[in-house]
Amino acid sequence: MIRRVREDDFKAILEMENDLQRQHVVMRPDTFNAEYEAYHEDTFMKLLNREECLFLVYEDKGEVVAYIYAEIIARGGVFVEGKIIYINDLYVKKPYRKKGIGQKLLSEIEKIAHELKITTIELMVWEGNENALRFYEEAGYKNRSYIKEKKIT
Repeated sequence: MIRRVREDDFKAILEMENDLQRQHVVMRPDTFNAEYEAYHEDTFMKLLNREECLFLVYEDKGEVVAYIYAEIIARGGVFVEGKIIYINDLYVKKPYRKKGIGQKLLSEIEKIAHELKITTIELMVWEGNENALRFYEEAGYKNRSYIKEKKIT
């Protein structure tokens, strides 16, 4: 079942977010801080009350096993005036992967975008995260830009 995140989901979200951070550290130890703890409880609670935050969980038999966190962002200036949805995180616990849960959460965000007449959803996937790259490509997401880096030693 998909539902909006609640205050009592904090520990489950924190556990999943910290696992996601550990995966990023393994993939890019030069970029991600191994000592970082994702959410402080007060920050998490503030996100719950922000209208532009789309924070959903997937619950299985009373257990939160996945979440998606996205934000509605207003654009203008150099960009065409309007709103987009930016997906910050999508995480599914390992035993629940490859069961369509991530796609269900993504589809729910897409449904919200459609209802709000938002025509663009953006996200970023780090180089080396082949599973995420494949997942989003299969869901119809295309490359729009590239971020290049050069390490200076």
